[in-house]
Amino acid sequence: MSVGGFYANNVGARPSVALGYTVQRPHLLLMLQPRLDVVKAPSFELFGIVEWRPVLGKHVVGYTRFQFMSNRGQSFHNRSYQQVRVGVEVKGVQFGVGFQADEYGRDLITLYNTGVFIRRQF
Repeated sequence: MSVGGFYANNVGARPSVALGYTVQRPHLLLMLQPRLDVVKAPSFELFGIVEWRPVLGKHVVGYTRFQFMSNRGQSFHNRSYQQVRVGVEVKGVQFGVGFQADEYGRDLITLYNTGVFIRRQF
């Protein structure tokens, strides 16, 4: 359990509480974290990551990641996103393709982004 604060441009700083659940294995990461503002009109958020890294060869590891977040107020949607990455890791450098969908506001205005990524984890 976490207790702390959350900041968003439209509502400012708010105290919040969250629960965290994590499973970490050599080739798998699963994380879920629901969060709730501790105010009179709270928003609720669910954040999650699933990352799978299977060994494909001596120096090659597969890389798949799905990350999401959804935040709702008492009567409407605030913001959500979904991110997907699929690629490989060779000698510590990851590269591949990615997709992201962002939804904003009550009317669920959606923006999409696709592209390539290169990542070095230290």
